[in-house]
Amino acid sequence: MPADVLKPTLQDLGDDRIALVTIAIRHCLMPHPDVVSAFPYAVFPSVRDARRRGHVEDCGGQAVMFDDNTTPRWALLWSHGIKSLPRAHGWTFAHVWDRSTAALHPHHAYTHLANLCMMPEFFGSLSDKKGPLVGYLQYHAWNRYGWSPDMAPPAKPTDFDELEWRYLDPALDPQSAFRSIFLASRDKRAIELRRLMSVS
Repeated sequence: MPADVLKPTLQDLGDDRIALVTIAIRHCLMPHPDVVSAFPYAVFPSVRDARRRGHVEDCGGQAVMFDDNTTPRWALLWSHGIKSLPRAHGWTFAHVWDRSTAALHPHHAYTHLANLCMMPEFFGSLSDKKGPLVGYLQYHAWNRYGWSPDMAPPAKPTDFDELEWRYLDPALDPQSAFRSIFLASRDKRAIELRRLMSVS
């Protein structure tokens, strides 16, 4: 088998790329702009490291919890007043920028709402690494929320203006909705996060 067949690239998609992006984006759910405005910073002091899940360590002068993608899920749902999803919900919670971005202070980006979205599980790989959705999601975060990890505008993808974006319904008072769910959680990590954040 030829070597180039073993490693497909985005260029291989040709004209199918924008068709794929258009369909996938139409089925993703983004954080509502009003909710992102209510949370201008990362929702939780956490970073990704599933092997040390729940462990707390100093990161750039701040106590940070290591996590397995639970806190991004909490951040996105709870800020919109959603306590949880049904057990077999079929959604994946994706990051717009990968873990290598903002490497000096990853806790500033890991649960920032502008860095998160929900997409059907079967579309999950489209936002991984250099997947076809990455550039569109990143430019959307800058264009709609005015945010990127280094606060520099990403390049605008071709045909971006043709896309239809969907948003989660906002809670009437996002901060209060979040706080109510956060305080009610008996999960050990939520309890530790309340301590780290001095929330009571």
